[in-house]
Amino acid sequence: QGLQVASDEWIFRCNLVTIIDGLMEDYSAGHISSEEARAIVEDLNRQLAGQRVRFYPGVSYRHLMTFKGDCDVKTVAPHDILGKPVAEHLPTGAGADLLRTLIDRSGDVLSRNDINTVRRDLGENPATSIWLWGQGGRPRLPSFQEKYGLRVSAITAVDLIRGIALTIGWK
Repeated sequence: QGLQVASDEWIFRCNLVTIIDGLMEDYSAGHISSEEARAIVEDLNRQLAGQRVRFYPGVSYRHLMTFKGDCDVKTVAPHDILGKPVAEHLPTGAGADLLRTLIDRSGDVLSRNDINTVRRDLGENPATSIWLWGQGGRPRLPSFQEKYGLRVSAITAVDLIRGIALTIGWK
């Protein structure tokens, strides 16, 4: 997404998910639209972000969060725990307390969100929580041109592929 990330910041994948009765029911909040999700992420920034944490909207249910500080956590992908109790799969390790707090507080924020009220009324899965996972630091890779002497471009609709291409200097 072209984020400028400091060397002491971590980037987390931040899914909008549906948790019902403590179980991971849907890792994509019903494949929520990008427009709905953007408004929700803006709400999360207003209510949960601060000096150490910032949320960035992405596509559909897939977003990013940056975390400034020490972090040595173990996380689990939400699609790996469908139908399972989320309490058994929350982040663990150094920095996990803040992540768990954000996940917990996101439930309060999202329970009051108007978009989720409409989604419930329409019988669609609401975004009931964020799920933080897939963390990493700022990538340090040589450019493709430096390594191979070639200039390359990529055409993609997938954020991950676009990010990798930009990281190694592709247009």
